[in-house]
Amino acid sequence: MSIFISIVAFNILPPRGELLAVIGSLHISSGALQAGIQRASTLSALVMLSRVTIRRDLKLPGLFGELIGESFRLYSLIMNQKHRITRKNLINDIDSMLIQLSIEDAPTTNTTLPAVRTRKAGLLILSLVVMVSWSIWIVGTITEINF
Repeated sequence: MSIFISIVAFNILPPRGELLAVIGSLHISSGALQAGIQRASTLSALVMLSRVTIRRDLKLPGLFGELIGESFRLYSLIMNQKHRITRKNLINDIDSMLIQLSIEDAPTTNTTLPAVRTRKAGLLILSLVVMVSWSIWIVGTITEINF
């Protein structure tokens, strides 16, 4: 939510279109507000899409597929241990975590993992987010054409 608000806030700085409000020296315009909402919703939809589709058990054909699958597996292992990283010893914590991951005998991409299907609720939420982001883009495009 904070990313959404930040994107909208930075997009209203350069005014575009009809002036909606003035707060001190900040001029909030309709075009800038629409652009900010459109960009923020698109980014949110892409993040949700990536969270739904990227899994450790991703199987892609060929050498490139193995490389991508191994990258996702390592990313998942790192994200599971991210609580070990502190601000005090940022570089040392990251270094020790990567060394531990390289020493551990983690399963390779050739190990068969059980397939995990996306639930109907997850597909419904993803579909709604994508439709909302596209509808905001379509409405923004139509209003630009009409004016």
